Amino acid sequence: ATPEGQLNLRSSKGERGIFLNRGVDNDDVILRIPINSCVRDDTPPHWYDQGHDDGNDEKSHPYNPSKWAIRLAASLIDLDLCATEGSDNKDILYAKKQWLEMMPDPQYLRASLPIHWNEEILSSAKCTALEIANDATYFARADAVADLQGALESSEANELIK
Repeated sequence: ATPEGQLNLRSSKGERGIFLNRGVDNDDVILRIPINSCVRDDTPPHWYDQGHDDGNDEKSHPYNPSKWAIRLAASLIDLDLCATEGSDNKDILYAKKQWLEMMPDPQYLRASLPIHWNEEILSSAKCTALEIANDATYFARADAVADLQGALESSEANELIK
């Protein structure tokens, strides 16, 4: 089954998703995506696999289950580095454009996620649990970004960035 004519990608009033353009019968295939077309966290790019051994296997191994989001982010960064405007792969660019158009409005995210709030707003909530959770989120994100940045800077992917 091909999605052309059957499926519609929509984002409206804060909701987004894939919608069918027609009724289907039980057991109809409505969408089939080959695994090699998926961005996956279990196959991070080569540049992320390099140099992650600091002697602590649990934290440093790139396949640590708790670091799935970092591995997925590395795969997305790699896709972005490899699929530039000058690339021959128009399908990747088109899919990336569609995916980005489905993302929530950045202004909405900044307003609704406490990690983006300034210190004055957080303290005015007078909620210690919120401040602690926000700090934990901030440092977790900072660690993830540092991990990705370190892998990029110490690899051949660094050449693609320049």
